[in-house]
Amino acid sequence: MIEALVALLTGLLVVQLGLVVLVRQRDAQGRLSRRAQGLAAARIVRDIIAGELRRGRPGRDWKIPSGDSLVLRAFRGEGGICPERPSATAILVAYEGVRAPDPDKDSVLLMDGLGHWSAWPLDVVGTTADSCPAAPGVPVQRWSLGREPPAGVVLARVFERGSYHLVGRALRYRRGAGGRQPLTPEVLLTPRSRFFEDSSGVDAVLVVRARPGGSERRWREALWRRAEDVPR
Repeated sequence: MIEALVALLTGLLVVQLGLVVLVRQRDAQGRLSRRAQGLAAARIVRDIIAGELRRGRPGRDWKIPSGDSLVLRAFRGEGGICPERPSATAILVAYEGVRAPDPDKDSVLLMDGLGHWSAWPLDVVGTTADSCPAAPGVPVQRWSLGREPPAGVVLARVFERGSYHLVGRALRYRRGAGGRQPLTPEVLLTPRSRFFEDSSGVDAVLVVRARPGGSERRWREALWRRAEDVPR
């Protein structure tokens, strides 16, 4: 009887130790998973937003109306304008970009020879067999703008109106008046995660929960520095 009781107590002790080790392992795995997801969210925010900000100028192409949002012209490509004009309202563009122009959601900025920019609607995009002498080998597209652009324009940039938001525990993108699509895992503490702008540039502070109900981790991501060269 004594030997049976000792064996039973020993077995219970082994089971208890095993459960303790299992709980601690699961807790450690949970912390590692949350840290990995937080790092992934920070990397995505830095890479996406920094890339968007570098393509535009503050105050003109993007602004931060509140700490949880960034409103911008999201540039998707550009191209040199060929000197030949197929019609009064159409231009030929040697275009390159991250995606093809889409008249349903895109507009165009045109730059003249003096460096002045103006915004134009994009009505129709089509292909053409023409080529630009200044950009040999680059595919040329025919863009109809709806009204006659000014003479002497040399460069076109395609953009869509959009906004990025730190809401609902994730970075989300909204095109126009559409819904907010998540771009990161839903691990951020919002509204504590914020965009902010100061004299040095634009940063984001991203906050995640290190453990449920416990400590927090914060990442400060430098998105845009005023000392950097900003194109156009």
